[in-house]
Amino acid sequence: MEAARRERRESKIGFRGRIIGMHESGQSVRSIANNLGISTNTVLRAEETDCYGNLPRGRPPHSTTPAQRHDILHAAETDPQTNAVAIRDSLHLDVCERTV
Repeated sequence: MEAARRERRESKIGFRGRIIGMHESGQSVRSIANNLGISTNTVLRAEETDCYGNLPRGRPPHSTTPAQRHDILHAAETDPQTNAVAIRDSLHLDVCERTV
């Protein structure tokens, strides 16, 4: 049972290697999918995974710097009646209001 699982994993890793190799050689996602008979989503997912087939986890990186986050917090504490759009505009931040 364990040997079969290991063989499947090695097969997936080899298949992922083929996808990565084809992409690095300049083929488009659609071309790779057509050549291998798989969906474009499978190609995209293979490119996103690490060498063990795991998708990246964790939080996305912040879109503001620590200094900007400090300024946002300070602006909100200074005037509790303000809103995110007003803070964003007053600090000249190039982010959506949901970020603020």
